[in-house]
Amino acid sequence: MIRFRDEVEAVTLVNRSPYGLANSVWTRNLTRANRVAEALVAGNSWINAHNLFPLGVPYGGCNLSGLGGGVLSPETYLDYLRAQSVVRPLG
Repeated sequence: MIRFRDEVEAVTLVNRSPYGLANSVWTRNLTRANRVAEALVAGNSWINAHNLFPLGVPYGGCNLSGLGGGVLSPETYLDYLRAQSVVRPLG
């Protein structure tokens, strides 16, 4: 936990981290919660909850926490694919 003076400082402190797996925003003010959650650099942001994994919602990180992922969603499959071109002259 880190103390902060205001919303701007909180977002700045979080976004300075080299990690960005997940976070949660806790407040009674849902307008503020949405604004802050959308400003935070992370794979997932929860509002008034943490570690909820509904089926179909992608889960993954940012920065040193990974490149994202699709746990519990179709994007999981795409994490295992790699595009490849094989080109040769005809004839």
